[in-house]
Amino acid sequence: MAGSQPLYDPQGKLAGVIGTDISLTNIQDFLTRNRVSSGSQTFVVERSGMLVASSGKETPFDMPANGEPLRLTMLQSKTPLIKATAEALKERSIALPQLQKQRFQFSRDRQNYLVQVMPFKLQDGLDWLIVVVVPEADVMARIKAGTNNTFLLCLSALVVVSLLNILISRWLIKPITAISRASQKITQGDFSRRLIEPRIRELAMLSNSFNHMSEEIERSRLQLEEYSRSLEQKVNDRTRELQAEIQFRQAAEEALKEANAALHRMAYMDGLTQIPNRRRFDEVLQQSWRQGFRDRQPISTILCDVDFFKRYNDHYGHLEGDRCLQSVASAINLVVRRPGDLAARYGGEEFVVVLPQTPIEGAMEVAQMIQVNVRALQLPHAESDVSDYVTLSLGVSCLVPEELMQPELLLIKADEALYLAKAKGRDRIMAI
Repeated sequence: MAGSQPLYDPQGKLAGVIGTDISLTNIQDFLTRNRVSSGSQTFVVERSGMLVASSGKETPFDMPANGEPLRLTMLQSKTPLIKATAEALKERSIALPQLQKQRFQFSRDRQNYLVQVMPFKLQDGLDWLIVVVVPEADVMARIKAGTNNTFLLCLSALVVVSLLNILISRWLIKPITAISRASQKITQGDFSRRLIEPRIRELAMLSNSFNHMSEEIERSRLQLEEYSRSLEQKVNDRTRELQAEIQFRQAAEEALKEANAALHRMAYMDGLTQIPNRRRFDEVLQQSWRQGFRDRQPISTILCDVDFFKRYNDHYGHLEGDRCLQSVASAINLVVRRPGDLAARYGGEEFVVVLPQTPIEGAMEVAQMIQVNVRALQLPHAESDVSDYVTLSLGVSCLVPEELMQPELLLIKADEALYLAKAKGRDRIMAI
């Protein structure tokens, strides 16, 4: 390894074992001097598994009688720990040519060993692996020794700090106790206590400040009592003014609530039937649709139409027609009992009911109850082709909301069902 000549020949072999003996010996001496512990072993091997040097006394080659040196592999090593490491690499199928940084452990003679393999590569073609094998007991012994040293240092520091704390406490406790007692007197309303200046400059300054503070507090207390009497009178005067203002604002708030309630009724209630109008129905349908989409729950809709209502108006007059719609709306609204359900006037003589979280069977039951309630009104209808009394045709639809599906589809299907009910003779319920 003299100068900068390549360490390997063109065929990739080590360029002369005898010629490099001095350098390998130097490496071996370095590894021996820098062993991790007495029981550890550090050695250098080529990617082919040939030994280069180790921290033991073993040379990386044999010198037989004919004088030709023979390189040793890890498995041929006479050092038990090197040979055991090679067998552990072999058991784990770790290929040396592709090996990068590697850590593992193995057991030998009831003792665990920690292994670290690190590549060492230079531009001159040098490509070695440095292997360090350390008994786990040696590592734990070092850790234990470090822990013991740390514990002793901490214990010593604790003793020193405790002694200093005792000395300083004795030196400071007397003036501090005096300040503490004077403070207690102040909290009890006694501002006459004055402190004697201690020898410690800082505490003397603190005592002077305390005495000055006590005098200032006494003056402030007297001023505060005078101000308190003046303020109390002002508060009483202001309280009477505020009470009058509160009464005025409460009256204004009640009037505002009534106005808001009236506006709400005008915006969301049908003026004739006094049930929710189309706008309110659209809002509830949108809310129920979004909730049904999140919960994957069905929504049902019932579309109701008074049979032959135009004839009713023509025969009995518009005033009686309005009364008829009011009675029908009340009969429908009586069936809607759950908090999420809603009955509304859809327009003209049409009414609509939205039933969240209701399958088609439940919607059909509600539709039948509506039909029974309207028939029970016994409203005469001389111009009807299906009955002597006012009747309804009802269309029922049910959907589970899905992505890209609009709530209007629910109304379209209910309208188709209503059209089918009318086509089949009216005074009936049809579902789609």
